[in-house]
Amino acid sequence: MSEQNLWSKIKPRDGKIPLDKVGKAWNTLKELMNSPVQTPAGRTIADATAFIMLTGCRLNEAAALTWDHINIKDKWWHLDDPKNHRAVTFPLSETAIQTINDRPKINEFIFASKGKLGHITEIRTPMIKISEAIGYKISAHDLRRTFKAIAVENQIEKWKFDLLTNHQASEVSTKHYLETSDLKYLKSEINIIAEWIKEQATIAASENVIPMPDKKRA
Repeated sequence: MSEQNLWSKIKPRDGKIPLDKVGKAWNTLKELMNSPVQTPAGRTIADATAFIMLTGCRLNEAAALTWDHINIKDKWWHLDDPKNHRAVTFPLSETAIQTINDRPKINEFIFASKGKLGHITEIRTPMIKISEAIGYKISAHDLRRTFKAIAVENQIEKWKFDLLTNHQASEVSTKHYLETSDLKYLKSEINIIAEWIKEQATIAASENVIPMPDKKRA
């Protein structure tokens, strides 16, 4: 599709997975994560892609995440120095926890690699596979915009998904009266997003099932 320029066009800075394609995208990603012929490096970048999709975080935030900044038992993860320089703790969905639980502990990084930095730096292959599956060229940052679109679809208030994506809260009440550095109280919202993604995946999978013809009676 790349060579023939058959990608559906999405305006720059507006890119995201169309909501009716999210299920297909997730199923494509799960196939990459669970394939018996997948390499350890390929599995790592697929897992990282899933983490980004489930949390709405930036690629570099997921890539450099270390084991001591995540709590499996209490279901949260922490950023010391994100882009806006405000340390913050985020809730983790049950689905994200399962993804992390399945990761091998190779070094200090959750998404480890043999490269100089010790962790992954890109998720190119999963993005190509997802783009081919849905017919839209998608980038890593488009997963972040997709996360926000899913939140809107599920009627999650803007200030909540602003905080979950570590954006400056836009409402005065949020800025001055609500906790903005420890977001574990938004665990319900993060699970709503994850469950919606999984529901869409189930729907997409059922649409691909070819019904068996009725057997003719003798």
